[in-house]
Amino acid sequence: MKMTDKEEKKIEEPEEQPTEENALESKTASALIENANKAAERLEEANKRLSGLLEEQRLMNVENVMGGQAKAGSQKKTKEETDKDNARAMLEGTGYETMFDEPDPTKK
Repeated sequence: MKMTDKEEKKIEEPEEQPTEENALESKTASALIENANKAAERLEEANKRLSGLLEEQRLMNVENVMGGQAKAGSQKKTKEETDKDNARAMLEGTGYETMFDEPDPTKK
């Protein structure tokens, strides 16, 4: 069954007529764009504040290092010391906490 030229045209190119639905969609789209622009502005302001805070933090770190308040020179515990401390903490209250301490050479 063959279609006439008018029927083919209707199928290929639907006629768009302004409807309430199209108007609502365009209002919704413009509202979305407006909201996105406002969100972008808020992000830009937040980024400016964050970069200011990061700069302040950097300056505070520089002051700490230059003022001698850095963590340099602190001694780290060895793995053995850390393991002993952990074992002591687990045995706390059992009476065996001192089990891992070095024997006192003055006591015999």
